[in-house]
Amino acid sequence: MDVQTDNYLEELTDRNPEVDADTQTDALLDLHPPISFVPTPSGVDVATQIEGGDLFDFDLEVEPILEVLVGKTLELGLLELLEEIELREIRQRQELFEQARNAELAEVQRLEAEAKRRFAEKQRRLDEETARLSAQAELEEKIAARASAKQYLASLHAQVFDTLVESGHFFDPLAMDVRQNLLPGLLEKAAARAHQLDAGRKLLDAILMDALRSRAASG
Repeated sequence: MDVQTDNYLEELTDRNPEVDADTQTDALLDLHPPISFVPTPSGVDVATQIEGGDLFDFDLEVEPILEVLVGKTLELGLLELLEEIELREIRQRQELFEQARNAELAEVQRLEAEAKRRFAEKQRRLDEETARLSAQAELEEKIAARASAKQYLASLHAQVFDTLVESGHFFDPLAMDVRQNLLPGLLEKAAARAHQLDAGRKLLDAILMDALRSRAASG
């Protein structure tokens, strides 16, 4: 691969022949003033004298002009006055309209605020009613569950107590003392008393039989 190693800038040694020359321009000439053109007179000049009042009467002819000027001035003044009155009425009507619009906006804002307040109050009451119903339902559910549990436990307690009593785990000390200590002696005494009564009854029957037999024999 070829690589450029020469200098990019080369010095030019060949020089072309050069010749120096000079020149001088002439100074500008002053322009002459322009010559005005005067045409050649073609007629005869005459002169005349006009006195005041020859051509027109100023006091007489200025009156309609003054009337027009004064009329136009009065008309413009009247138009400006009417325009000012109209602008004042427009401003008054605009102020009244602004007042009415502001009053309507205030009323609308008041109604919106009242509607929002009523909606918030209604929502709050609905939430309170929902919470109350939920709490009431929960309370009723708890009461029902407690009553059911109480009834179930009561029946279960009675069954268990009866079972334990029957199995001898639970007993009344007084009843047990009566059964073990008092009742056997009492039964024994009652049996002896009954035996005595039975023996006395049998003896009485025998005596009565003997008496009846003796009476029958003597009769």
